[in-house]
Amino acid sequence: MKGLITIHQNKIGNHVIDCVLAHDLYAGLGLDDSHWKRWSKNNIEKNEFFLTEKDWIQLAPGASKSNNFSQDYLITLEFGKHLSMMAKTQKAHEYRNYFLKCEKELLRIQKQHLSIDWQEARANGKCIRHALTDIVKIFEKHADKQGGEKLNKEGDNVGRRYYSSTTKMIYKELFGDGSLKNVRDKLDLLKLQFLSICEQSCAEEMQNLIELDLDYHIIYQECKKRVISTVEGLSATKLTGEDSVVKLVWEKP
Repeated sequence: MKGLITIHQNKIGNHVIDCVLAHDLYAGLGLDDSHWKRWSKNNIEKNEFFLTEKDWIQLAPGASKSNNFSQDYLITLEFGKHLSMMAKTQKAHEYRNYFLKCEKELLRIQKQHLSIDWQEARANGKCIRHALTDIVKIFEKHADKQGGEKLNKEGDNVGRRYYSSTTKMIYKELFGDGSLKNVRDKLDLLKLQFLSICEQSCAEEMQNLIELDLDYHIIYQECKKRVISTVEGLSATKLTGEDSVVKLVWEKP
């Protein structure tokens, strides 16, 4: 689910929940910047239906990193949906539907976390991830002995960033996006299992090739080939999971 607006996790009241910056929403709705101060006072601070420390918080001046406005607010998705409905701009309907999808996705994630099968897959995934982490540490020492400074010829993985580079490579081949972060709790059971299979195959390949004392460039490229081969094999598996925010690389958007 491609985002119209950046979702932030923040503590409001006693709970950490998904929020958006009010001015990001305001700008996205196409509202006039010159009216922002009055609009925010009337629609956020003086709103009788949405309460501070429950549905929104006021940020300290300059605390918002997404814009240069001196005053901004973090608001819940429910509040954002309400403000979108009230805006009556061309973008209002699109933002309202987006917040509805976000709420649906959040409920799906909460529901799947109650599943015993999902919890077992998550625990198993953690073990595999730790094993991969240990192998990458050995790979780092192996590369250091060979004078390693770069992971590939393009130079986009400079220095000892082997752990993050390996993660990005796996995410890129499986999900089509190497920049994803904190995705595991958002994955359904099948995709969580697929990720573990890819990480395990990468760890096994890396360990075997290190034992052969191969050049670290070759090891990385062979691990990438192994992951690609694994993903190709997984792509033939019938998908039964629900629609989710994280797509597999072969799934239609």
